[in-house]
Amino acid sequence: MKNIRTILVLLSVIFFSYGCLKQVELTPEKKNFQYNYKVAGKSKKEIWVSARNHFAMVYGDVRSVMSVQDEERGTLIGKGLVGWTLNAMGTLISCHQAYSIRFDADDGRAKLKLTLIEGPPPLSKCRGWSVPSEEGYEDIKANFRELDKDLRDALR
Repeated sequence: MKNIRTILVLLSVIFFSYGCLKQVELTPEKKNFQYNYKVAGKSKKEIWVSARNHFAMVYGDVRSVMSVQDEERGTLIGKGLVGWTLNAMGTLISCHQAYSIRFDADDGRAKLKLTLIEGPPPLSKCRGWSVPSEEGYEDIKANFRELDKDLRDALR
């Protein structure tokens, strides 16, 4: 009987710990990220090739991430995974969130749009979390800022 009480108390603590973690409501403002680039003196093709090469380095193989690679239009479209961490009672769990990628180049400028996709991707260890926690959302924003910075450097 003592063991059952101990187990019930432990389960209650786990339940309330997860229950106290807040998930982010993915409003359009929170799930869409857009970055604009000015690349003076470069053609649409040069910008597109630089972006494609950069994505190939970041993702390992651009063909596994980008489903559309239209050099003529200057467009790259695909999907990726971004990592975030769930802190459950001091245990850090590595989670993932899927996102869509759209890159459009034009002469002297470009735009990158990243959109979070609700629902846990197959690789995520965070079952039951269709959207990230508040802390996890901050991780995602930091990862996207780093992606923006690195792409900006690659386009120069």
